[in-house]
Amino acid sequence: MKEERRIQRKEIQALSSESAWLQKALFALGKAEDARDALAELRRKEPGAFELELDGKVLSVAEVGDLAKIPDKETLQSQLASMFLGPLRVLASATQSLLSHFAGCVEKRRKDHPKQ
Repeated sequence: MKEERRIQRKEIQALSSESAWLQKALFALGKAEDARDALAELRRKEPGAFELELDGKVLSVAEVGDLAKIPDKETLQSQLASMFLGPLRVLASATQSLLSHFAGCVEKRRKDHPKQ
């Protein structure tokens, strides 16, 4: 009987903890939605409030968003290397295939005409 009550208390504590976490998550989500709505309203009322100056040029929200989408330096270097290495791999594979085929032809000719 004591064991059952202890288990029941632990279950209630777990549910209470999960409930508190869920309430906090919903509260945070509500705050995020409120902030998003407030920013949208402010942007509608004052479009110039969301501009950023970078190197003497004024950037709009869309331009800042586009800049944020640019990958980091390491990713760009990796993509560039892949662009160069892709055609080189194809060339190496084609060359290897051609040489292999040529070697097979030479071997066959040597077997077919041993004295030439």
